[in-house]
Amino acid sequence: MATLRPPTIPPELDEYDGHGGYRDRIREVVSFKPDMWLGMLISFGMWYAAGKIAMVVMDEGPAANGYLPVIAYTVFGFIGCLAYAIALGFARSPRAKRGMLAAGALLILFAAFYPFAYGLALARVEDPPVDARASEQWLDELREQGNVGAPGVVPPLLAVREHEGATLVRNVSGRPLLVQLARVSEERNSEGLPTWQRCPLFNGYGGSSDRDNRYWLPAHASVWFRSSCSDRFAYWDVEYRIGDERVPPELGWRSTSALVPAAN
Repeated sequence: MATLRPPTIPPELDEYDGHGGYRDRIREVVSFKPDMWLGMLISFGMWYAAGKIAMVVMDEGPAANGYLPVIAYTVFGFIGCLAYAIALGFARSPRAKRGMLAAGALLILFAAFYPFAYGLALARVEDPPVDARASEQWLDELREQGNVGAPGVVPPLLAVREHEGATLVRNVSGRPLLVQLARVSEERNSEGLPTWQRCPLFNGYGGSSDRDNRYWLPAHASVWFRSSCSDRFAYWDVEYRIGDERVPPELGWRSTSALVPAAN
């Protein structure tokens, strides 16, 4: 008795011949898709963005362990890259994917242009021409607006963090600020009047007088300031001098120690 077999189709007539699904899949993978390749590129860019932002947040200053930034960059960068790739994979609609791509690109640009405390050097600013009347009028306006405080009181224009004698200063005003910092200690002169010993703080190293440490601090920038004095100055209160008669009083501040003469 003859065995019944299903009819066969010649391979040249079979579009898939059992392997068409694989061929279509390979063709789909190797074909050029701008959105897919752009997504992969931005995902790797997120490694840089997440790593740098983590380093900024964890920045512990010039005395920090040198391996910590490398570890933070690697770990948080990888997490950022993986999280973004997963989120992009869950974006099904074309509109959601375009939104994810745009958000990733903007975050990378933000990280690229974000001022980082490590290695950020500020340009020194010359003293303004002497105009005692204009300077006193400007100081009077500061007092009227309440932009005066004791040494150690942080102006609302800044965010400050101390680390082993160094001072991390961040401009949170949204405008460039003219800053001059020092560590001060109150003393009494021979007449019993209060005077202040002052040790200027510098962006980086160098400088020898109060006139060497006036800087323009860019908006949103974070910068380390250090003292060139002996260790006994390291934990004195910080005196803040922000702005002068060249800028509006709302962008100014004076510690009370800056309004009296320094000790000789």
